[in-house]
Parts: sequence; structure tokens; C-alpha cells
Amino acid sequence: ANWILKATLSKNRLSDLQRHIDGRQLAGVGRPMAVVIDERSGNGYLAAGQDGGTANRRDSALVFYAPGSGRLAAAFPAGLYDLVDLAYSPASGNLYAVDAGWHDEASGGVYRLDAKTIDGRQQCEAVRIAACERPTSLAFAPAGTVLYVTVLGSDNEEAGGQLLKITGPF
Repeated sequence: ANWILKATLSKNRLSDLQRHIDGRQLAGVGRPMAVVIDERSGNGYLAAGQDGGTANRRDSALVFYAPGSGRLAAAFPAGLYDLVDLAYSPASGNLYAVDAGWHDEASGGVYRLDAKTIDGRQQCEAVRIAACERPTSLAFAPAGTVLYVTVLGSDNEEAGGQLLKITGPF
């Protein structure tokens, strides 16, 4: 699906689920795979990780939307193969992503997504902080010094996935 959905929350219940943002049409790149809002910054933008398609290319994008209107605010190539999840660090406010690397196991890992200016234009730079085989999601512990990552692992492994615990300053 290409849509980011929205719902109404009332009395601890969700209702009125509806299509809100057509990510592929607005951003011009693949499907939204991950969404997150940085509540600390107060900027209110919805950050979305959008895949670039099934080709073996680093064509995923980091896209920002205004959640109320659904308007596209900005879109940047992320330099990742298969961006499948995003999380903001509660400690630093930095944005982190996991690249599943479906076509290239060696590219799978956890990345910090840094803002960078190149030739006067804002860009996104993916900085690998941990290698892991086919990660699927990530979540920070409340203090922001522990990051949990789920991984499927290699095609050669018979056992299922794993939960990794990464510690450090994030």
C-alpha cells in the first residue's frame, strides 16, 4: 500500500480509520515503510522512510510530511537499500533507521541519519553504527542509552530471528 493512514483517538479507542497521505504520489518514491514523529523537537513533522522499489539500488528516501494537512515538506535520498523502520533517540533527538538490505546482506544494519549540506542544498547522510543481518525494526529504551533491534538473520540460519540490545550514547 502507498498510504499513510490516520484515525481518531477518543476515550482510549481508535476510530474513523482513513487514508491520509499518498506517500508514493507526493514524494515520487516507493511506499512508506516506517513513520515516526519527533515529539521533543516540536517541529511536528511526520518522518517517513520510503522504499525505492525492488531493484538492487540504494534508492530509499527519508520524507517529511505535515501530519495535519498531509503536505510534503521535504524528501531526501537516504542512501539505503531498504529503509524499513525509523526511531528518534530520546537522549539526543537524532534520527536512526534500519536498512534490511534484502538484496545485499552485507548492507544491513542500523544507521544514524544526519542532516548534511552539500553545494548549498540540504541532504541526508546515512552513517552506519552497527552491522546486522536483515534488521526489521528498532526501538529505544526511555533513557535513550539502549537500542533494541529485531533481526531476521541470514538466509543460511535455521533458527528464527533475534532481538539485539545495543548500548551506548545515542
